[in-house]
Amino acid sequence: MKINTISKSISSLNNLSGSMSKKALYSLLILFVLSVSGLKAQKLSQFSGDTLKFIKELNDFFYDNSANKKDAETYVLEFSKKWKTAEISGTYKTIIIETCNEFLQKRLKPYPYFVTYINAMINFIHSGQPEENRENWQKCMEKILKGKSIRGFSDFLEMSENMFAGNIFYKSPSYIYKSLENNYKFEYDSIPKVIFNDFTLVGQNPRGDSMSIENTKGIYYPTWGKFVGKGGKVGWNRIRICNYFLNFYKCKREICKIYFLQ
Repeated sequence: MKINTISKSISSLNNLSGSMSKKALYSLLILFVLSVSGLKAQKLSQFSGDTLKFIKELNDFFYDNSANKKDAETYVLEFSKKWKTAEISGTYKTIIIETCNEFLQKRLKPYPYFVTYINAMINFIHSGQPEENRENWQKCMEKILKGKSIRGFSDFLEMSENMFAGNIFYKSPSYIYKSLENNYKFEYDSIPKVIFNDFTLVGQNPRGDSMSIENTKGIYYPTWGKFVGKGGKVGWNRIRICNYFLNFYKCKREICKIYFLQ
């Protein structure tokens, strides 16, 4: 339809060629083509809020702003199957749309931001965790989005997706670190953090080798990739430790002090 419009315009412009110089004619044509291209390039500024229209709007947004358009359409198609059932309640649908509008205001791309957020929400719904945990998580996101920089936000969302799926707070091709319990909570002061109280920390590689620290507590800073732990017992002989530090970005573990008990 746009091609036909352009063709008609070219024809009309040709009729005017007798009274206009070629230079002026082509300048006018270029301006017209640019205006049509600009209309196509305009990005969605806000989702309507209508749960029945959301999937179509989301699909258009993903298609227009994704490098791999086939993958984008496939993802939205699979998500739509969940959206159209009772799997996602009306309340959560409203929350998802509102949050996606906040993402739009920050001009975030479908991947990784929208995809990991939606996955995290679905994982939370299936996790059986208390609503308070999701509310605290939501507050962390809102505070990050209101800040001047969203540096580390993709790491936060990826961590959230894994946490709600299996209590995994750090995941890489080499290893994962997770909690055996889901008694953690999200908080935000100057940066987001996840607080663990009285839990078992497990580190495991793809071969199945693992280490664990029992009866420990700590705080994970997802945008920094650091975990600060306190107390716990390690190994078959249950050696008691004091403070320890995990720096995932540097892929090393530093144990500050170790206390051996008689």
